[in-house]
Amino acid sequence: LALLAELGVDDRTVVAVTSDHGEEFAEHGMLGHGKQLFDESLRVPLLLAGPGVPAGRRVATPVENRFLAPTLLALAGLDARGNLAGTDLLDEAALARRADATLFFTVQRGQGVDPARGGRFALPELQSARRGPWQVLWSERGGVDGAEWTALHDLAADPEARVDRAGEHPELAAELVDAIRAWLAAGERVRPRALDGGEAALGMLREIGYIDEH
Repeated sequence: LALLAELGVDDRTVVAVTSDHGEEFAEHGMLGHGKQLFDESLRVPLLLAGPGVPAGRRVATPVENRFLAPTLLALAGLDARGNLAGTDLLDEAALARRADATLFFTVQRGQGVDPARGGRFALPELQSARRGPWQVLWSERGGVDGAEWTALHDLAADPEARVDRAGEHPELAAELVDAIRAWLAAGERVRPRALDGGEAALGMLREIGYIDEH
């Protein structure tokens, strides 16, 4: 920020600092990221600085990191359209309307945690929904013999997500699972066309550093 001021561009430059995921250090018996949807993977920093960003403001409302794009576009005076449309995180009224909103998360080839099944076990896919203090973890085919698997956590009373409350609150768990199903269906309707897997896809992967041919 000091360098931007020195260059004389701080009055027209917005800086965003965030991450696409956190890291687990064995809180649920795993290391790294990409296999579970607990807070150690989901909670990431998000800092904004620059013109149009209120100095010193701290926002506690949980949001999805996809809302960073419409926020930056709004700061640039542009409208977010199509798949980029979403909540402007600097719009206090919009954030207030989302106070009770449901947040969604997903990962492929995840892992569940269930003491009755000997601890950790593999899941073909894993989704999660969070509303207020409640978080549901759900896999359509991750249960015994390919049945559904669901776990429900009260993060206010159990911030480390150790106790499954699905048996105590089956209606709430089912309601959140239904919300996940609707979210997945809505995502399928707006899914961008897949790349053909040819040179165009390889070129894109090279540009972002996912392929090193040297």
